[in-house]
Amino acid sequence: MPPWIRRHGKYAWARMLTPFAAAQWDADDIAEALRDYAIGHHILSSPHNALGYLRSILNQFDLQDRPAALIRAEAAARDTERRAKQEQLRTEWAARNASSASENSPGRQAARQVMKEISKRRKRWR
Repeated sequence: MPPWIRRHGKYAWARMLTPFAAAQWDADDIAEALRDYAIGHHILSSPHNALGYLRSILNQFDLQDRPAALIRAEAAARDTERRAKQEQLRTEWAARNASSASENSPGRQAARQVMKEISKRRKRWR
């Protein structure tokens, strides 16, 4: 956010941002609107009337078309995809564990025996 945002109190900003709040805009929408505006325009570092300047920037956006909505939708889609992949992995792990040998199977007993023999060997120092 530009430093001139801090120039006015919360009540002045609340009056100016009321129509945007009524349209369900939040801080992410305001910040994204400023980023979008900055792509093609120069944002003043110290406007004379900060409230009016921000209002003129925000008035260029449609109230019903929230700037951060696309970002939120993409994040939700990524989250849904990630959860689906996690569920698929859990299913694969459960299937793999269900088909694994039991604790007392001959193969596991042989492996334990080999590990005991290895641990009994004398350690060689190099």
